[in-house]
Amino acid sequence: MDHSDNFRWIKTLNNSVFVKETATPRAVVGATCVLSMAGSIMIVLSYLLFKQLRTRARLILVHLSLMDFGVALANFIGAVVYFDRYYYKGSSYHVPKSVSVSCVTQAVVAGT
Repeated sequence: MDHSDNFRWIKTLNNSVFVKETATPRAVVGATCVLSMAGSIMIVLSYLLFKQLRTRARLILVHLSLMDFGVALANFIGAVVYFDRYYYKGSSYHVPKSVSVSCVTQAVVAGT
């Protein structure tokens, strides 16, 4: 079985062209996540600061905002941390345990 095509593909992933092509989408996702987290924080703060806003309907909105904050944070971590460098590193596929756990945790939180 010839693995030379796989190694060429891995070499392409580690090439700077790949990093340049993924920089813009990562920046857009990062900016979107920051805006989403800021909006969630503002909703929670307005609920806590203004007693006249404390209704059951707005409490549901606060809970949704907290969950949205968690998803935005997980997506932000996924956009900022370059997990690909650990998984496509030549022929050795050694991934540190901390990176593996954080990658799986980020995927689970962002996917739910």
